[in-house]
Amino acid sequence: MKKIETYEQCNFIIQKFKNGRKKIFTNFFFMPKELKEVIATRNVQYQENEDALIICIEEIDFSHLYYFMLAKSVPVIEDTDKTIITDLVVRSGTTLEKITLEQEKWFAVNFKKYKQYIRLKYTLKKSDCCHINFTEQNLWRLSCAHTRDANDILDIWRTNLDKYSTPLPSVEELFQLIKLGHVYVASQDNTVIGAVYMEIALKKCTLKHLTICANYRRQGLGTALMNYALGEMAQEGIEKCFLWVDVNNTAAYKSYKKYGFIEEGLRSIQLMRMPN
Repeated sequence: MKKIETYEQCNFIIQKFKNGRKKIFTNFFFMPKELKEVIATRNVQYQENEDALIICIEEIDFSHLYYFMLAKSVPVIEDTDKTIITDLVVRSGTTLEKITLEQEKWFAVNFKKYKQYIRLKYTLKKSDCCHINFTEQNLWRLSCAHTRDANDILDIWRTNLDKYSTPLPSVEELFQLIKLGHVYVASQDNTVIGAVYMEIALKKCTLKHLTICANYRRQGLGTALMNYALGEMAQEGIEKCFLWVDVNNTAAYKSYKKYGFIEEGLRSIQLMRMPN
């Protein structure tokens, strides 16, 4: 694979591949600002042939594979010593036959189905600016994170989240996210017991890494922390919030739906290939 050094180089490679080709399948949906940050902080490599452009972003625990492929092409992936994760993004209504055909392409090169997610969206309202106080009787404190919280936040995320499903930031990257003011925590007795990150792009945000420590779950704290974060987003003029939820996590799905999230019409089938 060849290394991508700059955003301009990456954009040129993509546009060159797309030029003159129709019906290209892709799972590469980065906003320009987000992509620039990824290239600046990650090892990003690519390989291409007549039918496919593959872009790999190296995370701490795995490599995330993105692709631009013609309809009938079969991915050709170089061997690596890291686990590879990729996603098939499909719209609701896509036939099972078509999904099966797409999956079989990846199964043929040693990928297996790992998880499946549904994308939900929420339209923020003016009333979201008014935080609901869930915390008085439980002595919880909800606030923007401080850089001193970074290690505790990462410990919570690493302990409770699937490392293959969502790339986690390094400590240095988390410092920068905290300084932007978009990481929020729940604490009790000065101990961080929950955290969430809001990734912003234009007037939209994506809710990521909402996590509560095991001993504090099923007490309304997750909803309280999400409500607090959405309130902060509303005050910043954010209009819509998106998130991906595991189809097998029925408790989380029901909680988001009860809050007011609705299905957007996208599903992601996550595929994994273990190193040889």
